[in-house]
Amino acid sequence: KLECESIRPGLKLSFERSLLRAGDLYGFLVQGETAAASMPKREQDTFALQILDDNEQVVESNYKVPAHTLISFGGVHSPSLLWYDEPAALATVWVTIAVRLPLEAPPGLSALRINFPEGVEHGVETIQKGNAANGVTLVWHPADTERISPGIFSDFIAWRSAELKKMASLTFVNSNESLSSGTQLPVQDDERDWLDLGRRDEIEVRFVPDTAFPAGEVMVMFPVKLPETLPAFNVWRISFVFGNLVPPATFVVPGFSFGGVTPSNLVLHARHLFHAANLNYFEFSKLQASTALKTWQHTVFGIALSAALLLLHTV
Repeated sequence: KLECESIRPGLKLSFERSLLRAGDLYGFLVQGETAAASMPKREQDTFALQILDDNEQVVESNYKVPAHTLISFGGVHSPSLLWYDEPAALATVWVTIAVRLPLEAPPGLSALRINFPEGVEHGVETIQKGNAANGVTLVWHPADTERISPGIFSDFIAWRSAELKKMASLTFVNSNESLSSGTQLPVQDDERDWLDLGRRDEIEVRFVPDTAFPAGEVMVMFPVKLPETLPAFNVWRISFVFGNLVPPATFVVPGFSFGGVTPSNLVLHARHLFHAANLNYFEFSKLQASTALKTWQHTVFGIALSAALLLLHTV
């Protein structure tokens, strides 16, 4: 049994009737918020780890685990992981990574790198841009961040309330109807350069680094092949690569398990964004296609039955 409680500063994980084996790897994912900036002195920007016994006595510790330097990039949200169809051993599923930037980010981003859990491999066979079952599909929706200007005689509180509501709930528009030339996704134009498939356990979408990254949401969908068993440390890593200037900024996202289902709110949001881009989110789903076929068959049968009953009634 594992319990988690908040302490200041940090948190405490308690094991009950558990045996930790020496030499084994243990990983824990904890969701939280980052600070506004890193500590000014690197020696202060560290984590401390303590292992306690039943009597709360320290048996092992490390007080100088260095933290990664925080990077400001458009107020980016933690990425979301979506998938279909049902994950199973040795199956192929289509994975979508969704990244949202509420604010425009400065130039510098050269790539978005996605690393898979151990044993998972991508099934991408073409680098052509578009929407193919064996390719990578990009869906981009710029954010409408037009500010509401306060009028001379307007009520300031009402204006500020509307402004905050506007910024908290951005409206996304079709990428084919960009608000300006600056709202285009700055992905590399050359089909030989925009996608890196050099490793089976990762893909990398490349961008123009000297172009500002506009506010909006990008979804990256591609097929992956699952192993016979999923690893114990089942996480996806989504890294923002800024060339050789700074280390990549990496988000760690929990992976799915066999039989797992994507949260319905994420699916609904993805379907809306794909539809706005004239695409079908479930384009490659065998399950959805089967369901649609059954629905069509039931509809046709219902119409035929109604027509037959109407004909008998008329006779």
